[in-house]
Amino acid sequence: MICLILFVFSCSSLLAETTLPEEQGSLVDLIDKFRMDIIPRDSGKYVMPTELELKSFGSAFSLLLEWMNGGSGDRLSGAASNLAELKYVLIRFSDIVAERVFYLARESPGYNRGWGLYILHTRSNGVYRNLLIEVPHIGFDLETEKIGIRSFIQSSAGFFLVAGAHRYANPDSVADVAHKEKCVFHVIHNALCTNTSTVIQIHGFAETSAGRQLYPQIILSSGEPAGSKAVTDMSAQLTQNGFTVGIFDGTKYTDLGATENIQGTYARGVGAGFIHMEIARAIRDSSELRGKVANSVEGFAMKYVIEVPEFTSLGLMVLATISMSWIVIKAHGRSNTGVKSKFRVCVRGK
Repeated sequence: MICLILFVFSCSSLLAETTLPEEQGSLVDLIDKFRMDIIPRDSGKYVMPTELELKSFGSAFSLLLEWMNGGSGDRLSGAASNLAELKYVLIRFSDIVAERVFYLARESPGYNRGWGLYILHTRSNGVYRNLLIEVPHIGFDLETEKIGIRSFIQSSAGFFLVAGAHRYANPDSVADVAHKEKCVFHVIHNALCTNTSTVIQIHGFAETSAGRQLYPQIILSSGEPAGSKAVTDMSAQLTQNGFTVGIFDGTKYTDLGATENIQGTYARGVGAGFIHMEIARAIRDSSELRGKVANSVEGFAMKYVIEVPEFTSLGLMVLATISMSWIVIKAHGRSNTGVKSKFRVCVRGK
């Protein structure tokens, strides 16, 4: 009877994970296709989310973070249910190129409000890297989504956030998720960003613009003139890969300092590291150089970004089964040898 209870309990927890819709393919290809379907510039088709919708997104991604931090499969199924009410679908995606499994949240078929696409990854060895790779200006900062997804995969980052609309899709820049608090992108950032997180946000600048002709290839900023160790460490990785790098210090590169970036403000407020990366167009246009940027992010992550221990629900069930079985065996062994013998037969027969 005890074996049956444990078996049913384990299966019910696993069911929450295995009933998610599944897809397979390449995340790189998926993001390329996603880019083609974003809400375009000056279309007026970006939909402003309501306060209730924003609160619901925050709750759903808080559940996902709890699941990644060792919560049961109920957290995963609960998040999927919450997202379904928001016309989002949570998918278990097998990347046949990277040979890894990801969890992907995107708008349901038939919906395109410009609210973005979000990917989570827990590593097979039971940990996730507490790194957020973010692309807020897809369609405007060209090719940044390609750098972002490659960096996400190569660095084994835990989170990838990409906007779903051009920053100038609507009047008054309401779709500019790096500068508007009332958007899905920012709410999800807040739900996932903790005091042990590192955030790398990828942007692009035109080196041919007036005053930027002599800029280095990549400009980094923490969002504050004082800078940060994370920015210095990232600069070192980029330099090792052959790039020229400048760092905003309050006097240099002030037009790319990200002092009003709201994700940066939130990250610093909770004690997380924040790296705002501005990449010249010539770098973004080259597949080889995009790869070198991703290599730099990977090197930085391997050296400096914390990995969070993560027990899956299956692991927790195994531990619970072993612990409960041991307790029952010991208890029954003291009182009834016959019962103990039967229980051992049951365990061997599993």
